[in-house]
Amino acid sequence: MERNITAIAENTFDLFGIGVELAARKIQSFGIDILIDLSGLTLHSGLEILGLRPSPLQISFLGFPMSTGTKFVDYFITDSVAVDPASDRNHFIEHLLFTPPSFFVNDYAQVQSHVMWRKRPSRAEYGLPENGIVFACFSNFGKIDPAVFDLWMNIMRRVPRGVLWLLRHPEHEDASSNLKMEMHARGISSGRLIFTDFQPWIHHILVKSCADVVLDTTLKNGHTSSADALWAGVPVITLLGNRMSTRIASSIISGIDRERFL
Repeated sequence: MERNITAIAENTFDLFGIGVELAARKIQSFGIDILIDLSGLTLHSGLEILGLRPSPLQISFLGFPMSTGTKFVDYFITDSVAVDPASDRNHFIEHLLFTPPSFFVNDYAQVQSHVMWRKRPSRAEYGLPENGIVFACFSNFGKIDPAVFDLWMNIMRRVPRGVLWLLRHPEHEDASSNLKMEMHARGISSGRLIFTDFQPWIHHILVKSCADVVLDTTLKNGHTSSADALWAGVPVITLLGNRMSTRIASSIISGIDRERFL
């Protein structure tokens, strides 16, 4: 990825570890016209640098699906599915820039091209049944709230040969056990809840193609995980929410090149 970027950029500069003020001075010294934040209000965010106004035009994009709440970020890039132009403008301090069809861009066609259209691996290799329907969710456990879990369990009741496939998150074994107990408490065999370890980045898309359908979370959508599923050729079922973090899966789906996938 670094080679790809440096090959097409006139100059690249690594600001990691040099401190907020020095980083801002460096950006200003190079006369950067447009500075784009990719993290928003997340861990290791660069907003502190933007707060010193090293660039005349500053934009937030992609990494955080809500307003930064700051006056020093001028624009926020989104689309008309992720943010309803008629009703959601008041949720953002920034001016909104709408890009069709979806703001959620990626380069999967390049970085995953080596596995994209290979034959699906054996489900048994990942503890999945070869027969029956594999419902999956690749989001982190924090997005699974009681309401959506109840919905999933209703699906399990109606599809007796179906299983629910989740990723096993390291150091969260208690969460895995709790989900199995909640499943049992709802009268459904906990053996129908299957966990698989995270797979190496190089072929995780191919592994995810073992699912039949991905069930999105409603508390907060799957963002990257929704894109993962679609590139694996797995349909995603989502519910359009009332804020950007619950509308991104719909945005990603709306951006599909249907001629290419059908």
